[in-house]
Amino acid sequence: MSLLRRPVREICGAAIAGAVLVASACSGGDIMRGGGGSGEEGPLVVDGEQIADAKLYGAAQEEGSLTLYTALSTTRELAIDAAFEKDTGLTINMVRLPGGRLYSRVVSEHKSGKLRADVIRQTDRGLADSYLEEGVWQPYCAPFLEKVEEKLKGPDCNFWASQTPFYALGYNTELVKESEAPRTWDDLLDPQWKGKIGMAYIGAGGSTWARDLFLRKEKGLEYWKRLAAQKPVITGSAGSVTELNARGEVPVAVVLPGTQLLAKDEGAPLAVTLPEDGLPSYAQWLGLTAEASNPNAAKVFLNWSASRTGQTAVAAVGDYPVRSDAPGPKVAGVQFPARDEVNLIDAESWDDYASKREQWMDQWLNVFGYTPKEGEEEGG
Repeated sequence: MSLLRRPVREICGAAIAGAVLVASACSGGDIMRGGGGSGEEGPLVVDGEQIADAKLYGAAQEEGSLTLYTALSTTRELAIDAAFEKDTGLTINMVRLPGGRLYSRVVSEHKSGKLRADVIRQTDRGLADSYLEEGVWQPYCAPFLEKVEEKLKGPDCNFWASQTPFYALGYNTELVKESEAPRTWDDLLDPQWKGKIGMAYIGAGGSTWARDLFLRKEKGLEYWKRLAAQKPVITGSAGSVTELNARGEVPVAVVLPGTQLLAKDEGAPLAVTLPEDGLPSYAQWLGLTAEASNPNAAKVFLNWSASRTGQTAVAAVGDYPVRSDAPGPKVAGVQFPARDEVNLIDAESWDDYASKREQWMDQWLNVFGYTPKEGEEEGG
């Protein structure tokens, strides 16, 4: 789905009932709204953290909703937003587009003075920086950001990373025994997997560029060539790779664990392994727009996103939270290690992320012999 605009109220109910991922995100905790009674004025407090004082929360309630433009996958965004709505009573109107197309839309609307987004969640640090140059962002220092690493924050509170998704290895449990599943990136080069590996192409979004930059930097150009010689089945999006893996069209795959395990929770015969030689990660960059028409509701969303509760919702969709005191991802009953217990590689922090992008993407397409199809970009 390339475009979705809809409020996500009631999403914790029948629309996606039964998914453990969503149940985790929607479970909530101790919530005190407006002083604890209907109609009372007061702060918004969730699980012991004040998300908004009485003045901000009251103004947000007057607005009632906010509009979020996002490049995060639809399923994960809906689950996070549903948890926010449950905690705050506010409504999110979501527009979802792949990263590159989202950027083009935001800049076009901004230049015409008609940007409708109050908040943007954007893949790719380079695009987030470009928004800053274009004047899209409005500085806002959300509480709790002192618990976030400096490298995951943009300049002067203009934007910050709400989460860091990552790539891992997946397999179909009906076709591959757990003892035989690939556990390192080098394992993908085993001859037994020739023609049996699924992966999204390098230009599918900031996520796939981060993945392949990691492999190029850590393993070298020769690794790309050897992986290409395995004749992987290449798709235009990360989500479609999981679909191929679930249908058994490829026994093993390079996947986003949250997407993979949500499918597992829905009955697909899928599992995930975390490569011992590194987990290439990237960030989802979040910020308040300069033209926000619902600035108070937007600030409540940003505050909640940086809170322990908001970060737990991030973990429930399979992404690593950015707060140091938040738990590791847990999806479909699978608990991943805490952030400081895994070899999470922040490819966006490398200078090559920007400087080598065009050159190495072209090189990858040549090495793998792949020609992108129109509209394939998906993001994640």
